[in-house]
Amino acid sequence: MDPVTWSRAIERDLVSGLRTASADVADATARRAIALLGTGAFKAEDGASVPPRAGCVEALASALASCVRVKASSEVLERRMAGLGIGAEARTAVKRRYEEDCASRAGREAIARGVATHRGRAYDGLEWRLDVQVASRASLVEAVPKYTLRLGTMRVDGRGAREETTLECDYAALKALRDDCARALEATSGAHADRLARYVRRPKSGT
Repeated sequence: MDPVTWSRAIERDLVSGLRTASADVADATARRAIALLGTGAFKAEDGASVPPRAGCVEALASALASCVRVKASSEVLERRMAGLGIGAEARTAVKRRYEEDCASRAGREAIARGVATHRGRAYDGLEWRLDVQVASRASLVEAVPKYTLRLGTMRVDGRGAREETTLECDYAALKALRDDCARALEATSGAHADRLARYVRRPKSGT
């Protein structure tokens, strides 16, 4: 399951504006959408219904913002657009614009400043190092390898400096962490995740 979900309103407006669009039209739409995200005035709301024509720019802005939030690859974005029946030329143009202006760290930070709705922190890389004390005549105990991890986080809204947390653990603790992460990732393709995805894609409405 792809790590991004779009509402029916967003998908409808993307299709109406991009299904048969040429590469030039799609590129211009993507540039306008990215510019809209960078202003800080636009708030991407996945459930928002926008009018035809002008709505395609806002729908694409919301779609790109959702991809940026989860750091989705351009291939994920293209697959989602292909599933909506959007033509190859339009998909290629939007994918290229996403790679150039959104997928880089600088692009993510710029867009985050415009669309963030809370001040939480997000994952921003992990560095690790394996240390082990070699045997010596002065050491009578067996050397135990230890891992030093440096976790980077940054504000979702892009403000403030990057923060780093350093911790040390042994193999057993690192393996337990790895297993927990693997189970969490596996859960995204389970039946429960599918039900959640359907609920997000088709939110309840009072109309």
